[in-house]
Amino acid sequence: MDEFIEIVTWAQLRIHAKPCVLVNVGGFWDGLLRFVDHAVREGFIVPENRALVQVADNPEGALRVVERTWRERAEIPAHDARLDEVIR
Repeated sequence: MDEFIEIVTWAQLRIHAKPCVLVNVGGFWDGLLRFVDHAVREGFIVPENRALVQVADNPEGALRVVERTWRERAEIPAHDARLDEVIR
C-alpha cells in the first residue's frame, strides 16, 4: 500500500500523468475508500486529489480505466518540467 500512496503522491506533484487504479476485488478496499471519502468531506483531501485514485472491481475493469484515462490524458506531459530544475 505504501507504494500506491507514493505513486498517487507523484501524480499530485505531476511527476507522472499515469492512471492510479485501485483494484477492489470483492470490496477488499471498501474501508479505505470510505475513509478517504470521509477525509474529502471533512476537507482533509481536496476532491481533485481524490479523483486521482480510480477504482475498478476486477483486473479487466482496471485495464478499461487505464485505456480510457490514457486516451483522455494524451496531451498531458509525463511530468512538470519545472521539477527537472529542482532536481538539478
